Amino acid sequence: MKKIIILVCFFCFISFTPLFGYVVSGTVYYSTTLLDSVSVELVQGTLTSPPLQSTTTSSGFYSFSSVDPGSYWVKVYGPTDEYIAWIAHPIEVVSSDITEDMYLPKKMTLLSPENDAFITSRFPTLSWEANSEAAKYTVQINVTEDWQLVEFVENITSTSYTVQTELTPDNYTWQVGAYDAFNQNVGMAEPTFRFTVLGVTIYVDASNTSGIEDGSQEYPFITIMEGINAAYDGDTVLVAAGTYYENVVMKAGVDLIGAGASLVYIDAGGSGNVIEGADRCTIEGFTITNSGPDPSDSGIDCPNFCTMLITNNIVTGCTNGIYCAQSSSIISNNVISNNGNPNNDTVDFAICCNDSSLTISNNLIIDNLEVAIYTCWSLSDSALILNNTIANNVDDHGVWCNESSPEIKNNIIVGNSGGIVAIYSSFPKISYNDVWNNMGADYDAQTGSICEPGIGDISADPMFVDAANGDYHLQYNSPCIDAGTNVPEFPDYDFEGDLRILDGDNDGTALVDMGADEYVIIYCRLTIETSTGGSTAPLPGVYSHPEGTDVTVDAIPSSGYRFTGWTGDASGTDDPITITLDSDKSITANFSAIPPPEKAGKKGGCFIATAAYGSPLHSCVKILRDFRDTYLVPSKLGRKFVELYYKYSSYLANFIAKHKILKVTIRINLLPLVVFSYSMLHFGPTITAFMLAFVFALPIFFIWFYRRKLRRVEAKDPKALASLD
Repeated sequence: MKKIIILVCFFCFISFTPLFGYVVSGTVYYSTTLLDSVSVELVQGTLTSPPLQSTTTSSGFYSFSSVDPGSYWVKVYGPTDEYIAWIAHPIEVVSSDITEDMYLPKKMTLLSPENDAFITSRFPTLSWEANSEAAKYTVQINVTEDWQLVEFVENITSTSYTVQTELTPDNYTWQVGAYDAFNQNVGMAEPTFRFTVLGVTIYVDASNTSGIEDGSQEYPFITIMEGINAAYDGDTVLVAAGTYYENVVMKAGVDLIGAGASLVYIDAGGSGNVIEGADRCTIEGFTITNSGPDPSDSGIDCPNFCTMLITNNIVTGCTNGIYCAQSSSIISNNVISNNGNPNNDTVDFAICCNDSSLTISNNLIIDNLEVAIYTCWSLSDSALILNNTIANNVDDHGVWCNESSPEIKNNIIVGNSGGIVAIYSSFPKISYNDVWNNMGADYDAQTGSICEPGIGDISADPMFVDAANGDYHLQYNSPCIDAGTNVPEFPDYDFEGDLRILDGDNDGTALVDMGADEYVIIYCRLTIETSTGGSTAPLPGVYSHPEGTDVTVDAIPSSGYRFTGWTGDASGTDDPITITLDSDKSITANFSAIPPPEKAGKKGGCFIATAAYGSPLHSCVKILRDFRDTYLVPSKLGRKFVELYYKYSSYLANFIAKHKILKVTIRINLLPLVVFSYSMLHFGPTITAFMLAFVFALPIFFIWFYRRKLRRVEAKDPKALASLD
């Protein structure tokens, strides 16, 4: 019976204990040192949840009572800035009290690399300040983006560590932990300390004859493939000027940069692809030539599912220029010319967009044997063919769409065997192109397709500077200038590095030009000079105007001079003259003195006034001469009148000089002209006009007044008026 009572009491104790909860307690240490007055929290849920209970350590001890079964965190806060802000340990309360000792670490100071540093070392040395309680350290390195573990090392006894795993270019986070002789955590670094490993530059120079090759700037590799083989994702292989006879196979994430397309040649020697691309790589600054003859051989081959940047290259003399399959690459600012194998039975391409969402922009695609740009299959519906100059591709189309509907915008497509062709349910999105003078149809829709001019399309001579000699720049009067449409996809620069967009037609609104070339306004100088005896409007000097500007220049003789004609880049006697500035030009306005009247005939003069008044020194003659110089000679019409007067007046003057009666008659007739000239010289045109109006109005007034008076007299006494008659 006694045993039964004891068992019942035991089970009752077990059953009722959860009603009162359990105790969670422990001690807070730093290494072996007890930490007093430290805040401790009991947290359920996440680490940031509000605490269920809070307390402060006394002699390092803490305790929480009445804790129900469940999952918790014990969270301890550092008493000073010397310690980590807080640490937390998980606990499980099930059926008994819990003892959880806490060790609060001090902050570790990391020295090198500094936080957010950029480094190029693939095996960097990490260093930190010593912890006085530490017997050993741990180091952990993660890729920052996804916290993938790169390296974790324990039992380091020094305060530095050289990474053993080669680090590729990326962002890394690293931590250091310190442990005492009892393996308690006494130090910890902040978890956000990070550094970035940059890609390195590997140098290639075929002219290196030192016999030492390590890819450095001092001892570069002599072949491109040596440089690529030594490169990792994120590295750049920089190639010096020269010709490199090799087939190049790229690595993912490696950039291949040449010193310039006119300086660096990659020649495959007539075999295979010149360059086999790879994902996330860049190919820039090369002349790429002499691929193999097979239909599968290309200058640049972009393999399936690769995204590449192909820019600022010359691709020439290959079977295919650039071939991309299932790619989303960017092909921009290249010159792609003279590609294609006439011995192939298949079609060759300057650019092949095979089921790819390519961006093809700012390229000069000229003089290829067959198709300039070929797009096929549904993924090519998102391809963008933008601001290319596609000209004189002699045996096939400028753009050929096969079961694809790319966007074709801002291009110049001229002089090809065909313009734009769409076949097998292709519906290309066409706008703002100049499609002109293609030997076949400019727009050719076949087999259930639509291909027709879109909004903004024109059909006009693009006015290249000299296409016959390879100069496809636009002339100043090209209809393609400012004729495109501004879209966010086009590059900031044209195929040769000129800024886009420019206000090429100088109308105050900047629109992108059609084609690969953005016309840059050329300013031409007009130099205006004069001989003695005159000026011009605008004044003599050097003026700068946009190419193609029409400038009007007026010749203005000085008093006693007349304009005799233009010399330099203008001729004739037209005044004013209009000059079209299609180049720098220089013109000269020439003047000659008008012979004085007293030297123009017998008896000292040829003017009629001189003959009438008997002397060129007569005051009336002087008034007329001053009027001539002041009001007639400066104007074009006045100069014509003076020239005619001098031409015919000498004969009449000689006749007048011989007849006294004529002299008197001419003096009387010249008197109003003398008075008019005197008024113009001394009072000006306004007062003179008023005086003339008064003189002409006075007789009219008297006539009106006399007639009015007569009507009044008649009204009063008609007989009196009759008597006047």
